[in-house]
Amino acid sequence: MRRLIKKIVPVFQTLTATFHGYQKPRFACREKARTVDLEVFVPGVEAGAVELAVTADDELIVTARKALPVRPNFQAAAFEAVQPHYQLRVQLGDQVDTRSIWGALRDGILTIHLKKSARAGTPQLSVA
Repeated sequence: MRRLIKKIVPVFQTLTATFHGYQKPRFACREKARTVDLEVFVPGVEAGAVELAVTADDELIVTARKALPVRPNFQAAAFEAVQPHYQLRVQLGDQVDTRSIWGALRDGILTIHLKKSARAGTPQLSVA
């Protein structure tokens, strides 16, 4: 068993060391009278490591980067190397006012408030 682990772990570390992709976080959507709240679950992320961006075609991109679990001059163990950062892409409809989007992070839950525009009924959100 130890020989098998000694063979697998270096290969696993090599594969995961080059992986810098994003994982799609879990999320929940709650509609209120004037807003739509999008709750994105991003454990291990601090408030300064969250980016919200809206593209020209009304796509909301939420990027949350985890803090480094080990010091930069040490090699990460296999578990730390495989935990990628989070990214969620949401296509907003024209019912959302993209100029008034704001968010707050608390206990690993990022709450994004999307204000409904005046011409809106129910906003149509689609996740990419």
